[in-house]
Amino acid sequence: MAHTASEEQFIKVQISEALSNAGVVPDSPLKALLARDAEIETTGRTAAVRIRDEHGRLLSLEDKIAELKESYMTRHHFPKGPPTVPASDLRATREHFSEIASGRIKVV
Repeated sequence: MAHTASEEQFIKVQISEALSNAGVVPDSPLKALLARDAEIETTGRTAAVRIRDEHGRLLSLEDKIAELKESYMTRHHFPKGPPTVPASDLRATREHFSEIASGRIKVV
């Protein structure tokens, strides 16, 4: 499905943000893979990028990235290392305080 220039830019930005949050390098070939199947879903005043999978389901970027992490064909694009907790998530940092202190979980 063809997208307008503004839709392409929106898709590009959303994919870049999602991949960055997953720790993937900015020039990853996963960008093109996700952009190829990307669609924009609008509900009211909000818009989101969804990825149509091989079964015809619409997945969020986060769900599709989670699938790609598990796939033997694409998992090498993702960083290997300790699990991470966002620094802005105070509840998670409190819940995992001992693991963070011991270095088993990283705060990003």
